[in-house]
Amino acid sequence: MPMVRSRYPHDWELRARRVKERAMWRCEWCGKQCRRPGEPFDVHGRTLTTAHLDHDPWNLHARLAALCSSCHMRYDAHTRRNPAQLNWFLRFVAMTTASDR
Repeated sequence: MPMVRSRYPHDWELRARRVKERAMWRCEWCGKQCRRPGEPFDVHGRTLTTAHLDHDPWNLHARLAALCSSCHMRYDAHTRRNPAQLNWFLRFVAMTTASDR
């Protein structure tokens, strides 16, 4: 789903970049390295995005994650199905990421 700029805070670019830098330009779910700004697409071939885990772009204290475009699309697909499935998915991700630390 394309980003609707008007739904995001004025400093979104800065927030998104901080999330990506904190993740060292790696997807926080699959761990794949993604390209940094200015790198050609053939370096890693993956674009890092910033996902709203709560799907609330206006929340100033939103839970954000750096996800490659593939993981971001998989995450958003769950929200389009039904809320119960999203809750299960969020619990699953929380359990799997907690066990990785």
